Amino acid sequence: MLTSLWVPVQFLTIFGLIYYVGQAEHLGTWEKIGLFFSVGVGTGTIGINYSHELMHQKNKRERFLADALLAMVLYSHFRSEHLLIHHR
Repeated sequence: MLTSLWVPVQFLTIFGLIYYVGQAEHLGTWEKIGLFFSVGVGTGTIGINYSHELMHQKNKRERFLADALLAMVLYSHFRSEHLLIHHR
C-alpha cells in the first residue's frame, strides 16, 4: 500500500515545487539548484525503487502506477529494459 501511496506524494512534490519555485522570488540560484537536486535524489531513489516493486505485480493498476512513477523521473524505458532483458 505504501508503494501505491507514494505516487500522489511524488506528483505533488515535483509539480508543487515547480510551481512554488516559480513564485518564490526570495530564493537564490544555488538554493533553487539545491532544492531541485534534493527532490531529484528523493524521487529518483524512492520512486524508482517503488516502481520496481509495482511493475512486478499482476494488477494492471499497480503496473500503471509503476509507469507513472518512472515517467515523472523521465526513466520510462526502465520497465521494458528490466522486464524484457534483465529477467530473461
